[in-house]
Amino acid sequence: MNPELNFQLYQGQGSPIAQRDQRVPEYVPFVDSDDPRHYLAEAGLRDAVNVALALGQPLLVTGEPGTGKT
Repeated sequence: MNPELNFQLYQGQGSPIAQRDQRVPEYVPFVDSDDPRHYLAEAGLRDAVNVALALGQPLLVTGEPGTGKT
């Protein structure tokens, strides 16, 4: 077993673990892919949005369902 991944607190042998100071690994936060704070627009899209804003014109965004047009 990879020593970096050795965090087995339960050994299934009915006896306590020899290393009592062993702890559960630290929590690694999950990055929610739906969170808009983590969205990075491509350069072409940024340019199109900026031009539409500068001209005060609407921008039609097209794409497959579920691709983040909202």
